[in-house]
Amino acid sequence: LAAAALVLTASLVHALINAIDALDARRRELDQQRMEAEEASDRKTRLLTSVSHDLRTPLTTINLMADLLKSGARNADLQAKIPALAQTLQANALVLSDMEGASRFAKLSLP
Repeated sequence: LAAAALVLTASLVHALINAIDALDARRRELDQQRMEAEEASDRKTRLLTSVSHDLRTPLTTINLMADLLKSGARNADLQAKIPALAQTLQANALVLSDMEGASRFAKLSLP
């Protein structure tokens, strides 16, 4: 009976060691995946910041040109197209603002 108890105890200890090893391996795997996800999120945030900054400068220049056209356009056809240009510029500015907001939010939410 004592020998059977000893064999059972050894089996249980062996099973526990295997379970702990499996949990440790899974934890390491999850830690690696978390680190990779954080790095990907970081790269995405840097990309959003860079793209929104790089696009804002020419958009501002185009907007200034549209304002100049608005005040000085003598051609009726050109004058008629200026509101559509202004609307497109405004929509693009909103997209850039959304990108910048997402970038700021991502920076705040990183651990």
